[in-house]
Amino acid sequence: MTLIMRWYFWWPLVLVVGFFWPFAERADSQVWHDLQDYAHLFAFFILSFSCYALLCRFHVTHAKRFVPLICVLIIFAVEIIQPMVGRTASWVDVQFGLLGVGVWWLWQAWSTRVRGGQRAALVVMLLVVVIVPGWSALQGVYSLVWRWQQAPILGDFESSLDLHLWRAYGRQGDQRAIAIQSADQSRHGSYSLLLQTLPKVWSGVRYEAGDRDWSAYQRLNFSIYLAGAQSAGIGMRIDDQRRSPEYAQRVNIGLKLQPGWNDISMDMAELDQRVQSRTFDWTAVRYLYFFVSPEQSALQLYIDNVYLQ
Repeated sequence: MTLIMRWYFWWPLVLVVGFFWPFAERADSQVWHDLQDYAHLFAFFILSFSCYALLCRFHVTHAKRFVPLICVLIIFAVEIIQPMVGRTASWVDVQFGLLGVGVWWLWQAWSTRVRGGQRAALVVMLLVVVIVPGWSALQGVYSLVWRWQQAPILGDFESSLDLHLWRAYGRQGDQRAIAIQSADQSRHGSYSLLLQTLPKVWSGVRYEAGDRDWSAYQRLNFSIYLAGAQSAGIGMRIDDQRRSPEYAQRVNIGLKLQPGWNDISMDMAELDQRVQSRTFDWTAVRYLYFFVSPEQSALQLYIDNVYLQ
């Protein structure tokens, strides 16, 4: 009974639930997904302690040597099993898990072998190993605060934090659509969002609106610069909090762009008319998309000054 009450017995069970529970899609899914990836570092750091404590509890000799082997096997086993329960296997999860085991190994070295001034150097190394790989995930969490502070601006792209909310999607072989901060063109301020799409696949950029309430606004405004000498058509889409809404349950509209800057202001009532099912929830908007269809050739666009009015 004493063993059952110990934390090192329960922590692996907690991880089993966390690794295999079929989490539903939610607002800001990409930001939280990045944070969950980063959490693997801490999960396997603590699991390493748990394995070591269990091995010592049963008087296993050379317990420290077995801990990395056991944890590495668990890391790969988790990624193999997850697709069977509706989760997604991820090489990033494996990397963070291995890093967590490595941090535990460094911690053991710090606490048992390293003496004097070497400890300070090892502490600095541990902090770098823990913080640097997860810096992007931590910035993603802060971008949610940034979005709240910037409202009703959805994107002016003067800060790199916007890039955590505006993410490119679309892949063709080894090529991916790109969405980056750029000073090449700007309609307001010094920067815009450079979007490079791909031909023959659906590609574009998705803004994480976070189930925010847009019902009090009358207009959606944005500027798009089309590089090149030819006009082109792109699509715009808005989703509410439904998971994978059908075509008739979301806002769908085509935009005809001319070369250079296109300043567009859309009436929210008109956008609402675009929803065929007439059940769109403007109090919980989740995504805003700008995209091109597979029939469209690759485009270079600059998006700027996206805001509600």
